[in-house]
Amino acid sequence: MTLQNDLQSALGFLNQGKFKQALKQSKGGMKRHKSHPDFPNIAGICLSGLGKHRDAVPYFKKALALAPGFHDARKNLAQTLLFMQQGEPAMKLLERVLKDQPGDQAALYLQAQAHLVMNDPQAAIEAATAALARDPRQPRMLRLRATAWNTLGDENATLADYQAAIKVNANDADALQNASLLLARLMRQDEATEAARKAVAVAPQNVEARRRLASQLISNGESGAAREQCLALLELDPKDTQVLEMLARISSREQNADLLPIAQKALKAAAPRSLDRANVSFALARIADQAGDKDAFAAHNDEANACMAAQTPYDYEESERQFTRIIAAFPDQITPADTAPEGPRPIYVVGMPRSGTTLTETVIGLHPDVFPLGERGVPAFLLHPFIEKDQDFTPEAARTFVAEDISRLPEMPEGTAAYVDKMPDNYRLLGHLCTAYPDARFVHLCRDPRDVAMS
Repeated sequence: MTLQNDLQSALGFLNQGKFKQALKQSKGGMKRHKSHPDFPNIAGICLSGLGKHRDAVPYFKKALALAPGFHDARKNLAQTLLFMQQGEPAMKLLERVLKDQPGDQAALYLQAQAHLVMNDPQAAIEAATAALARDPRQPRMLRLRATAWNTLGDENATLADYQAAIKVNANDADALQNASLLLARLMRQDEATEAARKAVAVAPQNVEARRRLASQLISNGESGAAREQCLALLELDPKDTQVLEMLARISSREQNADLLPIAQKALKAAAPRSLDRANVSFALARIADQAGDKDAFAAHNDEANACMAAQTPYDYEESERQFTRIIAAFPDQITPADTAPEGPRPIYVVGMPRSGTTLTETVIGLHPDVFPLGERGVPAFLLHPFIEKDQDFTPEAARTFVAEDISRLPEMPEGTAAYVDKMPDNYRLLGHLCTAYPDARFVHLCRDPRDVAMS
């Protein structure tokens, strides 16, 4: 075969997503055209597409050895290294590309992505912002910057970037389903539902979009519609145990009787102590409970909880160190900082999970001047350095915290005097929150631990 025929054959399979066939063709091309860099580059793309990132690296390096100025191969190598969480070597490759091609948007995108891999979301935001200044109509870059904002805990900025991506492409399913999640967190449930529905409408095969819609419908209390989405998800991926658990949770006893053999089959396929096994065991516990089989209910719950404990083990020693730091930071009576916060004052509802925080928030939120915000993660994110790294919570730090925290509050109805944050885990932050918000109110729920365990 001629060089052109070999290239067309390999690229034809590659463009169809047929990586195995394209890999075979590219390897044949490498044998027949030893000095041509396109074939090892295509082979590397195929291996990366098959999830064999480590195997792909030598092929990209071979392409670059044959053609040192082959920047497409250099970008492909950088992207593969990012898949392998190797941010620094990827960054060096991208700097070389951008030295020769300063406006290369693909390289600029990968550069911002490399900053994220290196756990520097602020640098990722700066890189993405610089790229967007060159060309603001880049949905992919906007989505990446949204990811960086989300890492920093800024929900408003995250939502703004997803919405900007949707303005560029109204059918961007990824931006729509992520915007839906942010809108739900900001208590804009109708908009969240609309965004999730549109994501599914424009991309009915998109699993994450359907999962987001199903979750939103459950939050709305629309169990029947949510069940339809779960069934559609199982059609797309019959092995999705998360959906199986969700479906069992919202189905009737009769419906779950039909689901039982599917769940039992999934349990046999699930690896020991895996998240899949936890999901299936929770589903079987729900089915057994509905059927009145208390022994099976307890056994499946035990199995599920054991799997979850294996997936997220509790570090007792680190928890003790953390509490020691917190207690040491506030040894005496708390002195409020002069923060002078403006706007609605916070009402923090804290306590053990399953102690009644949701019910309490609902009752307080019935007051016409109080707005319930659910479980806000922003305070914990902003106060992380003071909890984990022993930083002093000075008056200046308190003022900075309040300014950042208030800037990330969602829009609330005019005349709102207070909002409720019912994050149970805020019990760790009480000293910091009392210092920063002198006018805050705290509701500490205490429930018999036996009832908490059984709830």
